[in-house]
Amino acid sequence: MLHLLGTEYSIQPYSEAISKLCNISSIEETSDKQSHMVPILAGSGEYFLDIKEQINTKEEIAKLTKEIEYVQGFLASVDRKLQNERFMAGAKPEVIALEQKKKSDAEEKIQVLREQIAGLGGNNR
Repeated sequence: MLHLLGTEYSIQPYSEAISKLCNISSIEETSDKQSHMVPILAGSGEYFLDIKEQINTKEEIAKLTKEIEYVQGFLASVDRKLQNERFMAGAKPEVIALEQKKKSDAEEKIQVLREQIAGLGGNNR
C-alpha cells in the first residue's frame, strides 16, 4: 500500500498504473506518518510505503546503515573541500555553491535514511 502525505499534486489519474508498476494493492491519502512505513521523497510530495511485512527488516536495516556510512564518507570529503582555504579562495562562486548543495543534499539523505531505519524498528543513530 502506498500512502500520500499532503501533496499538492494529484496522482489519482495515474493510480492504476502506479499500483501495477509498484506492485501495490492501493493508494491512500494520509494526514500523518506512521512508524511502520518507509518514507519516499519525490518532488514536493512525501509518500510512504507500507512494506514492513514484505521485506527482511534486518537485511534492509543493514543495507540502509551501509548507505548511511557511504554518504557520511562523501559528506566528510565535501566538508574537507569546503574547509580548504586554498579551494575556497580559488574556486568560482558557482563551484562553491555546487559543493554546498552537495553537502546539503548529503545531510538530507542521511536524515531520510535514518528515518527509514527508525521506521523499520532499527536504531536511529
